[in-house]
Amino acid sequence: MDESDAHWRAIELMQIAGRIVGSWLPEWTAVESYDKLRRRTSQPGISLFFSEAFLLSTEPELPGRTLPTGWHVTSDSIAARLAICLGARRLLLLKSRGATPGERSHWDQAVAGGLVDAFFPHLAGLLPEVCFETLPDGGGDLSSIR
Repeated sequence: MDESDAHWRAIELMQIAGRIVGSWLPEWTAVESYDKLRRRTSQPGISLFFSEAFLLSTEPELPGRTLPTGWHVTSDSIAARLAICLGARRLLLLKSRGATPGERSHWDQAVAGGLVDAFFPHLAGLLPEVCFETLPDGGGDLSSIR
């Protein structure tokens, strides 16, 4: 399998994982359309966005730096590109470990430490704020994440 095919199979797996998460957190609103997500951003609550259709057809047509395909682009860069396209004031990335002070202030350290993917620094500077939240051990209660 070439790198591009592997990239798109990983996106498909993200869709499946998202559906599993959605079944665990039914209070989150599942959204598959970028236009619906744009409308949803003005409403209260948490949205769970399924990005495959956005990545295949919408994202390449939007202004700004588009996402390449490959292992150097993960959900971190997808979330950053989506946040930029939506004009978000803040991007919150959920991580399995906390970010070190160096990783919070120097994207090259965040990439080297495996906190974010290699493409993320190309997008991070276009966002007003990037924050990290450490997921609770064992999945725990996600209700505090806003």
